[in-house]
Amino acid sequence: PGDLEPADSGGIECAVSNTAILNHLGRYRVTTKGIISELFYDGKECGHILKRMEEEGYVEQKAKGASGGFTYVLLAGKGAAFAGVPQERSQHTQASIDRNLGISFACTLAGDRHYRLENDEVSQFLGVPGLVPSNLDFLAVDSATRCGIYRVYFAENPRSAMSGLAELMRTCSGIPGMKSAMDDGVFGVAVLCRTPGLMNRLKSTFYSEQSPLSKSCHLLVTLAPGVGELADAMKWRRQEYSSAALVAEPGSGMVNS
Repeated sequence: PGDLEPADSGGIECAVSNTAILNHLGRYRVTTKGIISELFYDGKECGHILKRMEEEGYVEQKAKGASGGFTYVLLAGKGAAFAGVPQERSQHTQASIDRNLGISFACTLAGDRHYRLENDEVSQFLGVPGLVPSNLDFLAVDSATRCGIYRVYFAENPRSAMSGLAELMRTCSGIPGMKSAMDDGVFGVAVLCRTPGLMNRLKSTFYSEQSPLSKSCHLLVTLAPGVGELADAMKWRRQEYSSAALVAEPGSGMVNS
């Protein structure tokens, strides 16, 4: 649409990018400038585009609760309408912002690229229409070592993660479509961790050959910060991947989150 095209845009190409941003936000609800830059602009600065979209009511940019000068981008009501998703996705609480930001980071910046699934996509994959409750989240995982659909589980600490995952697997194994997918090796659990420290501890625990959980179900342990952990997560990413598009300090004129 014409009103999504910034005044200094490159015409249709830029308008298509703006549409892609809103489709991305329609699915993920919350994102960052760094994620958008990496997905749609080859690591180039996109702050001016987001500013224009915010002025027109499609997105909101916030810094509340984030340290280090980082900001995050929220889907706004007009953006939800444009993307064709329920308006409730533009109604944010701090808990939903933290959850959705974590999922966005886990899918795009934490390593292998993953994809947040709509619940009807999960039901279609499992072959059981209407199976998936609307309050559950799933990722499509495709990497060198694992692939399939993964149920999202946010870990709080190692002890609760052990018991929580065991209960989750028992629940999933009692659902026909999920049980058959587990048996086929294409259904697992994505264990999302707020901090690098917790992620490393759970990786050493769950990726061990002695772990009974890893033997009963595929596990993906990855980083998924909330707003308060975003700066530390970006520091971890800089150290882990040395991505030039995302290493700049806030306010430097280069891309940050």
